[in-house]
Amino acid sequence: MQDNERARIRELFASDTLAQRLGVELVSVDGRSITLQMLVRPDHVGWHGRCHGGVLFTLADVAMSYLGNRYVDLAYATHAAIDFVGGVDAGDVVVCVAEETVRRGRSAVCDVTLWVGDDVVALFRGNTLGARSKNQA
Repeated sequence: MQDNERARIRELFASDTLAQRLGVELVSVDGRSITLQMLVRPDHVGWHGRCHGGVLFTLADVAMSYLGNRYVDLAYATHAAIDFVGGVDAGDVVVCVAEETVRRGRSAVCDVTLWVGDDVVALFRGNTLGARSKNQA
């Protein structure tokens, strides 16, 4: 990953008020991947006593958006899906590792793994499409 792409990801993170409110931290930006983490707070917990799936989805979606928008002025999610494979409790630290696995032109596929300790708790895959700028045909 080039320095301008790293700078763009840091800029996106700094301006992301939702991520800030959720407590998301930008841990690293390396190669075609980024790592985020988030301490699960009591207000992230649903009626069932575990972290709400929407919070975990949002964490993964945030990571995908940073990767997809590092090249272009604006990239949109065109598809995203998540498989929850483990529970997450208040007090857990969720580590989110996102990698851009495929890029073809303006389209990209991003795979995200969410971890608590050594346990995978969710797998996410999303697609982005970069918007055309005014100067593109």
